[in-house]
Amino acid sequence: MSSERPVPTKRDGMAVRLQRRPANVEVLPGTDVARWTAAPPPPGKIRRHWRRGFRHLREFFANPHDISKAFEFYYAVSQPDMEVYFQRFVRSAHGPRLLAQKPDLTAVIRDKAALAAMPEGSFGRTFYDFLEEFGYESLGIIRRYNAIMDKWRVEMDLPALDADRAWFVERYMAAHDLHHIVTGYGTDELGEGSLSAFTLGQHYGFGLMVLTSGATMHFVQNVGLSYLHYAWRAWRRGRRAQPLYCAPWEELLPLPLDLVIEMLDITPIHQSHPNGIWAASFNPPYDDPYLTGEGEDGPAAITSESSSPAGDRAA
Repeated sequence: MSSERPVPTKRDGMAVRLQRRPANVEVLPGTDVARWTAAPPPPGKIRRHWRRGFRHLREFFANPHDISKAFEFYYAVSQPDMEVYFQRFVRSAHGPRLLAQKPDLTAVIRDKAALAAMPEGSFGRTFYDFLEEFGYESLGIIRRYNAIMDKWRVEMDLPALDADRAWFVERYMAAHDLHHIVTGYGTDELGEGSLSAFTLGQHYGFGLMVLTSGATMHFVQNVGLSYLHYAWRAWRRGRRAQPLYCAPWEELLPLPLDLVIEMLDITPIHQSHPNGIWAASFNPPYDDPYLTGEGEDGPAAITSESSSPAGDRAA
C-alpha cells in the first residue's frame, strides 16, 4: 500500500485549522497523516457521449419495457461520474485496504450455500432469503453492463480500464442488490425509483439524476404528488447515510442486519417513511435476458476480460 501523502485540498486545510491539537494532547504514532493507495490517473479525458446517450434515452421513454436503453444512456453519459466515485472510494476509510486486496464481491454473493449458512437475522442470511423468495437474479446488472461495455468497446474502439477501475466498476454494480436489503426499498418499479433517489442523495451523477427525475415524474403521474415527498425523504435518507459504494460488504454480511443498518447510518424506515415502504409496478416486468440470467453464462459474463473496457474515453 502506498504511503504517499494525498494532495491537500481547501477542505483538508480547513480541517487542519479546525482540529489543531491542544498542547496537552498527544497523537498516536502512525495516525497523524492519512494514507491511501495511489490510484493511477485515467489514460485520457473521459467523455460524455451526449448524442448517442440521449438517443437511447428517447428510445427508453418510448418503450420503458426495454431497460437496456436506460443502461445504454447511463453508460454514455456517466463515465466521468464513475471516475469521481472511484476517486472518492480510494480516499474512503475502507477503500485503500479493499483496493489493495480486491475481494471478489460477485463470488461472495453468488455463493448461496455460504449465505444460507449465516446466522438467522444476519445481513447475509436476509439476502439469501430475499433471493430465494423472489427467485431474483442478483448479478443480472453486471451481465447487462458488461454486455454494453463489450458493445461500446467494439463500436467505439475504446481502451481497456486498468485493473483497479475494472474491479471497482464490477463491485459498484454487484452491490446494487445489497442496497435493496439495507435500505428496505423493493425491486418493484417504485422501489427501484426510490432506491435511485436514495443513491442520488449519496452522490450526484448526471445520468443518475436524469433517470431519477424521469422515474419521479412517471410515478407522480401514476401515484400522485405525494410521491414527491416520499422521494425527497428517500433522497434525504441517502444524503445522511454512509456512502454505500465504499462499504466493506464482505465483512458486513455475517453481522446482524439491524447492526449493519446502524453502522451505515441509514435512518430507520419508520423515521424516514412513517407510512411504510411503498411498492408498485406500472409496466410489464422486464424480460431482458441479462437481467433474468438467460443471457451470457453468468460467471463468464462477470469475470471475463470483456468486463474491463474503458468508459467513454477520448483518444
